[in-house]
Formats: sequence, structure tokens, C-alpha cells
Amino acid sequence: MFGQAGTLYTYLSYGVHTCANISTGEELSGQAVLLRAIQPLRGIDAMRSARKAARREVDLGNGPGKLCAALGITLDDDGVDVCDPAGPVRLMSDGTPPPAEPVRTPRVGISKAKDRPWRFVVPGSPFASRGPRGLGS
Repeated sequence: MFGQAGTLYTYLSYGVHTCANISTGEELSGQAVLLRAIQPLRGIDAMRSARKAARREVDLGNGPGKLCAALGITLDDDGVDVCDPAGPVRLMSDGTPPPAEPVRTPRVGISKAKDRPWRFVVPGSPFASRGPRGLGS
């Protein structure tokens, strides 16, 4: 998380699930975005193969660990430049503009600063990871 903007940081959550952040700030600033969920558009058969437990398409990547498993992101990808068009993990646009007003909720699965609304969700998206009960997506 302390690399230059566009650096992928992968780690194990609870010693089991690979999760990924993308650094967003100046080098050494510790600013990053956790990749929480995806809406699969392509490669769905490969994602189904990687996530055999997912019965529905919405469950292929609706959580940080599920997202990494579906996309094949591993600890070996730590430090990858996601802005490199030839890199193994790339951040790309699908042409869909961001929502005008994303839903903000408290963060999930942490013990400190749980009340901070730093979790952003596309309104009404069934592909979002599950948030705190009673707060929508």
C-alpha cells in the first residue's frame, strides 16, 4: 500500500483469502483502495472454474477474497503495476461511467474505524459485496 499509485498490494486475510489493494497516493503515503467486488463481463467460464462454490454469477466476485480467486490474483502479484498494459494484472475501463452518487457505508470486516463511511457501492448493484445489515448493499 506504500508503493507509487497504481501498485497492486496483495496479502492474506485471516491467513486464508488473498485480497488486493491498489495504491492511490504518493509513494510511502499508505493510501490505497481495497478491491471489494466485480461485475463479471468477460471470462466468466474461467471464473466459474476458479470459483466452483459460486452457484450464481453474482457470487463469483462479490467479496475481496472471491474477487481475487475469480481473477486469479495471488500473492505472487504483489507489487505489479496495474497501469502497465502488458502486466499480468491490469486496471482497465469497461466504458461505464462511475455512478453520480455512489452509496457510502461503514467499512466491513475490520475492528478499528468501523464507523467511517469509506466503503463505496454502486447503487442497486447485485454484484456488490455484502455490507452491514440494514445499510443497503
